[in-house]
Amino acid sequence: MSLFRELLSQKSDTSMMRFLSLISLLIAGGVACFGVYAGRDLMGLAGLCAVFVGGSFGGKVSQKFAESQTNVNIEEK
Repeated sequence: MSLFRELLSQKSDTSMMRFLSLISLLIAGGVACFGVYAGRDLMGLAGLCAVFVGGSFGGKVSQKFAESQTNVNIEEK
C-alpha cells in the first residue's frame, strides 16, 4: 500500500503520466487474457485492447511533443 501512496503523492518523483500509461496497459492485458479465456470475439477484443494501448502510448507521445514545443518557445525568449 505504501508504494501506491508514494506514487500518488504530490512529492513523488514518478511521472503520473507514466503511471497512468502502465495502468492502462495492464488493463488491456487483463481484458485480452480474460476475453481469450472466456472464448469471446477476438476481433472485438483486439479493437478494445487497441483503444487501451493506443490511449496509454498516445498520451505519452503527445506529452513529449507538447513539452518539446514548450521548451523551444522558452529558449527563444
